[in-house]
Amino acid sequence: MYKLGFAFYRNVLWLWDLLCLNMVLLMSSFTISRADAISQAEYHMLFLVINFSWMASLYLTNLYLSKHWLDFKNFMMRTGKTFLITLSVVMCFIFFFHFPYSR
Repeated sequence: MYKLGFAFYRNVLWLWDLLCLNMVLLMSSFTISRADAISQAEYHMLFLVINFSWMASLYLTNLYLSKHWLDFKNFMMRTGKTFLITLSVVMCFIFFFHFPYSR
């Protein structure tokens, strides 16, 4: 029962991450009116890469899969590492695929 509860909360955190990430992307696409990110396919691809890179880096860094995920210091270090991996993947994607993102 104890292990089942941890698995449930890990899945809730994973879904909460995905929901919050997409809410931030949606709000930023609404507030940046000159980019018109809702109607352009390039931004849809960028948002998809951001989502997949975040989920892949969560899995690679074992952010929610480790046994010590309730330790705050360890959790923050892994979160920072996850963010840096995601940022580097997204920057590489923007560099290699020359989409005309607004600057």
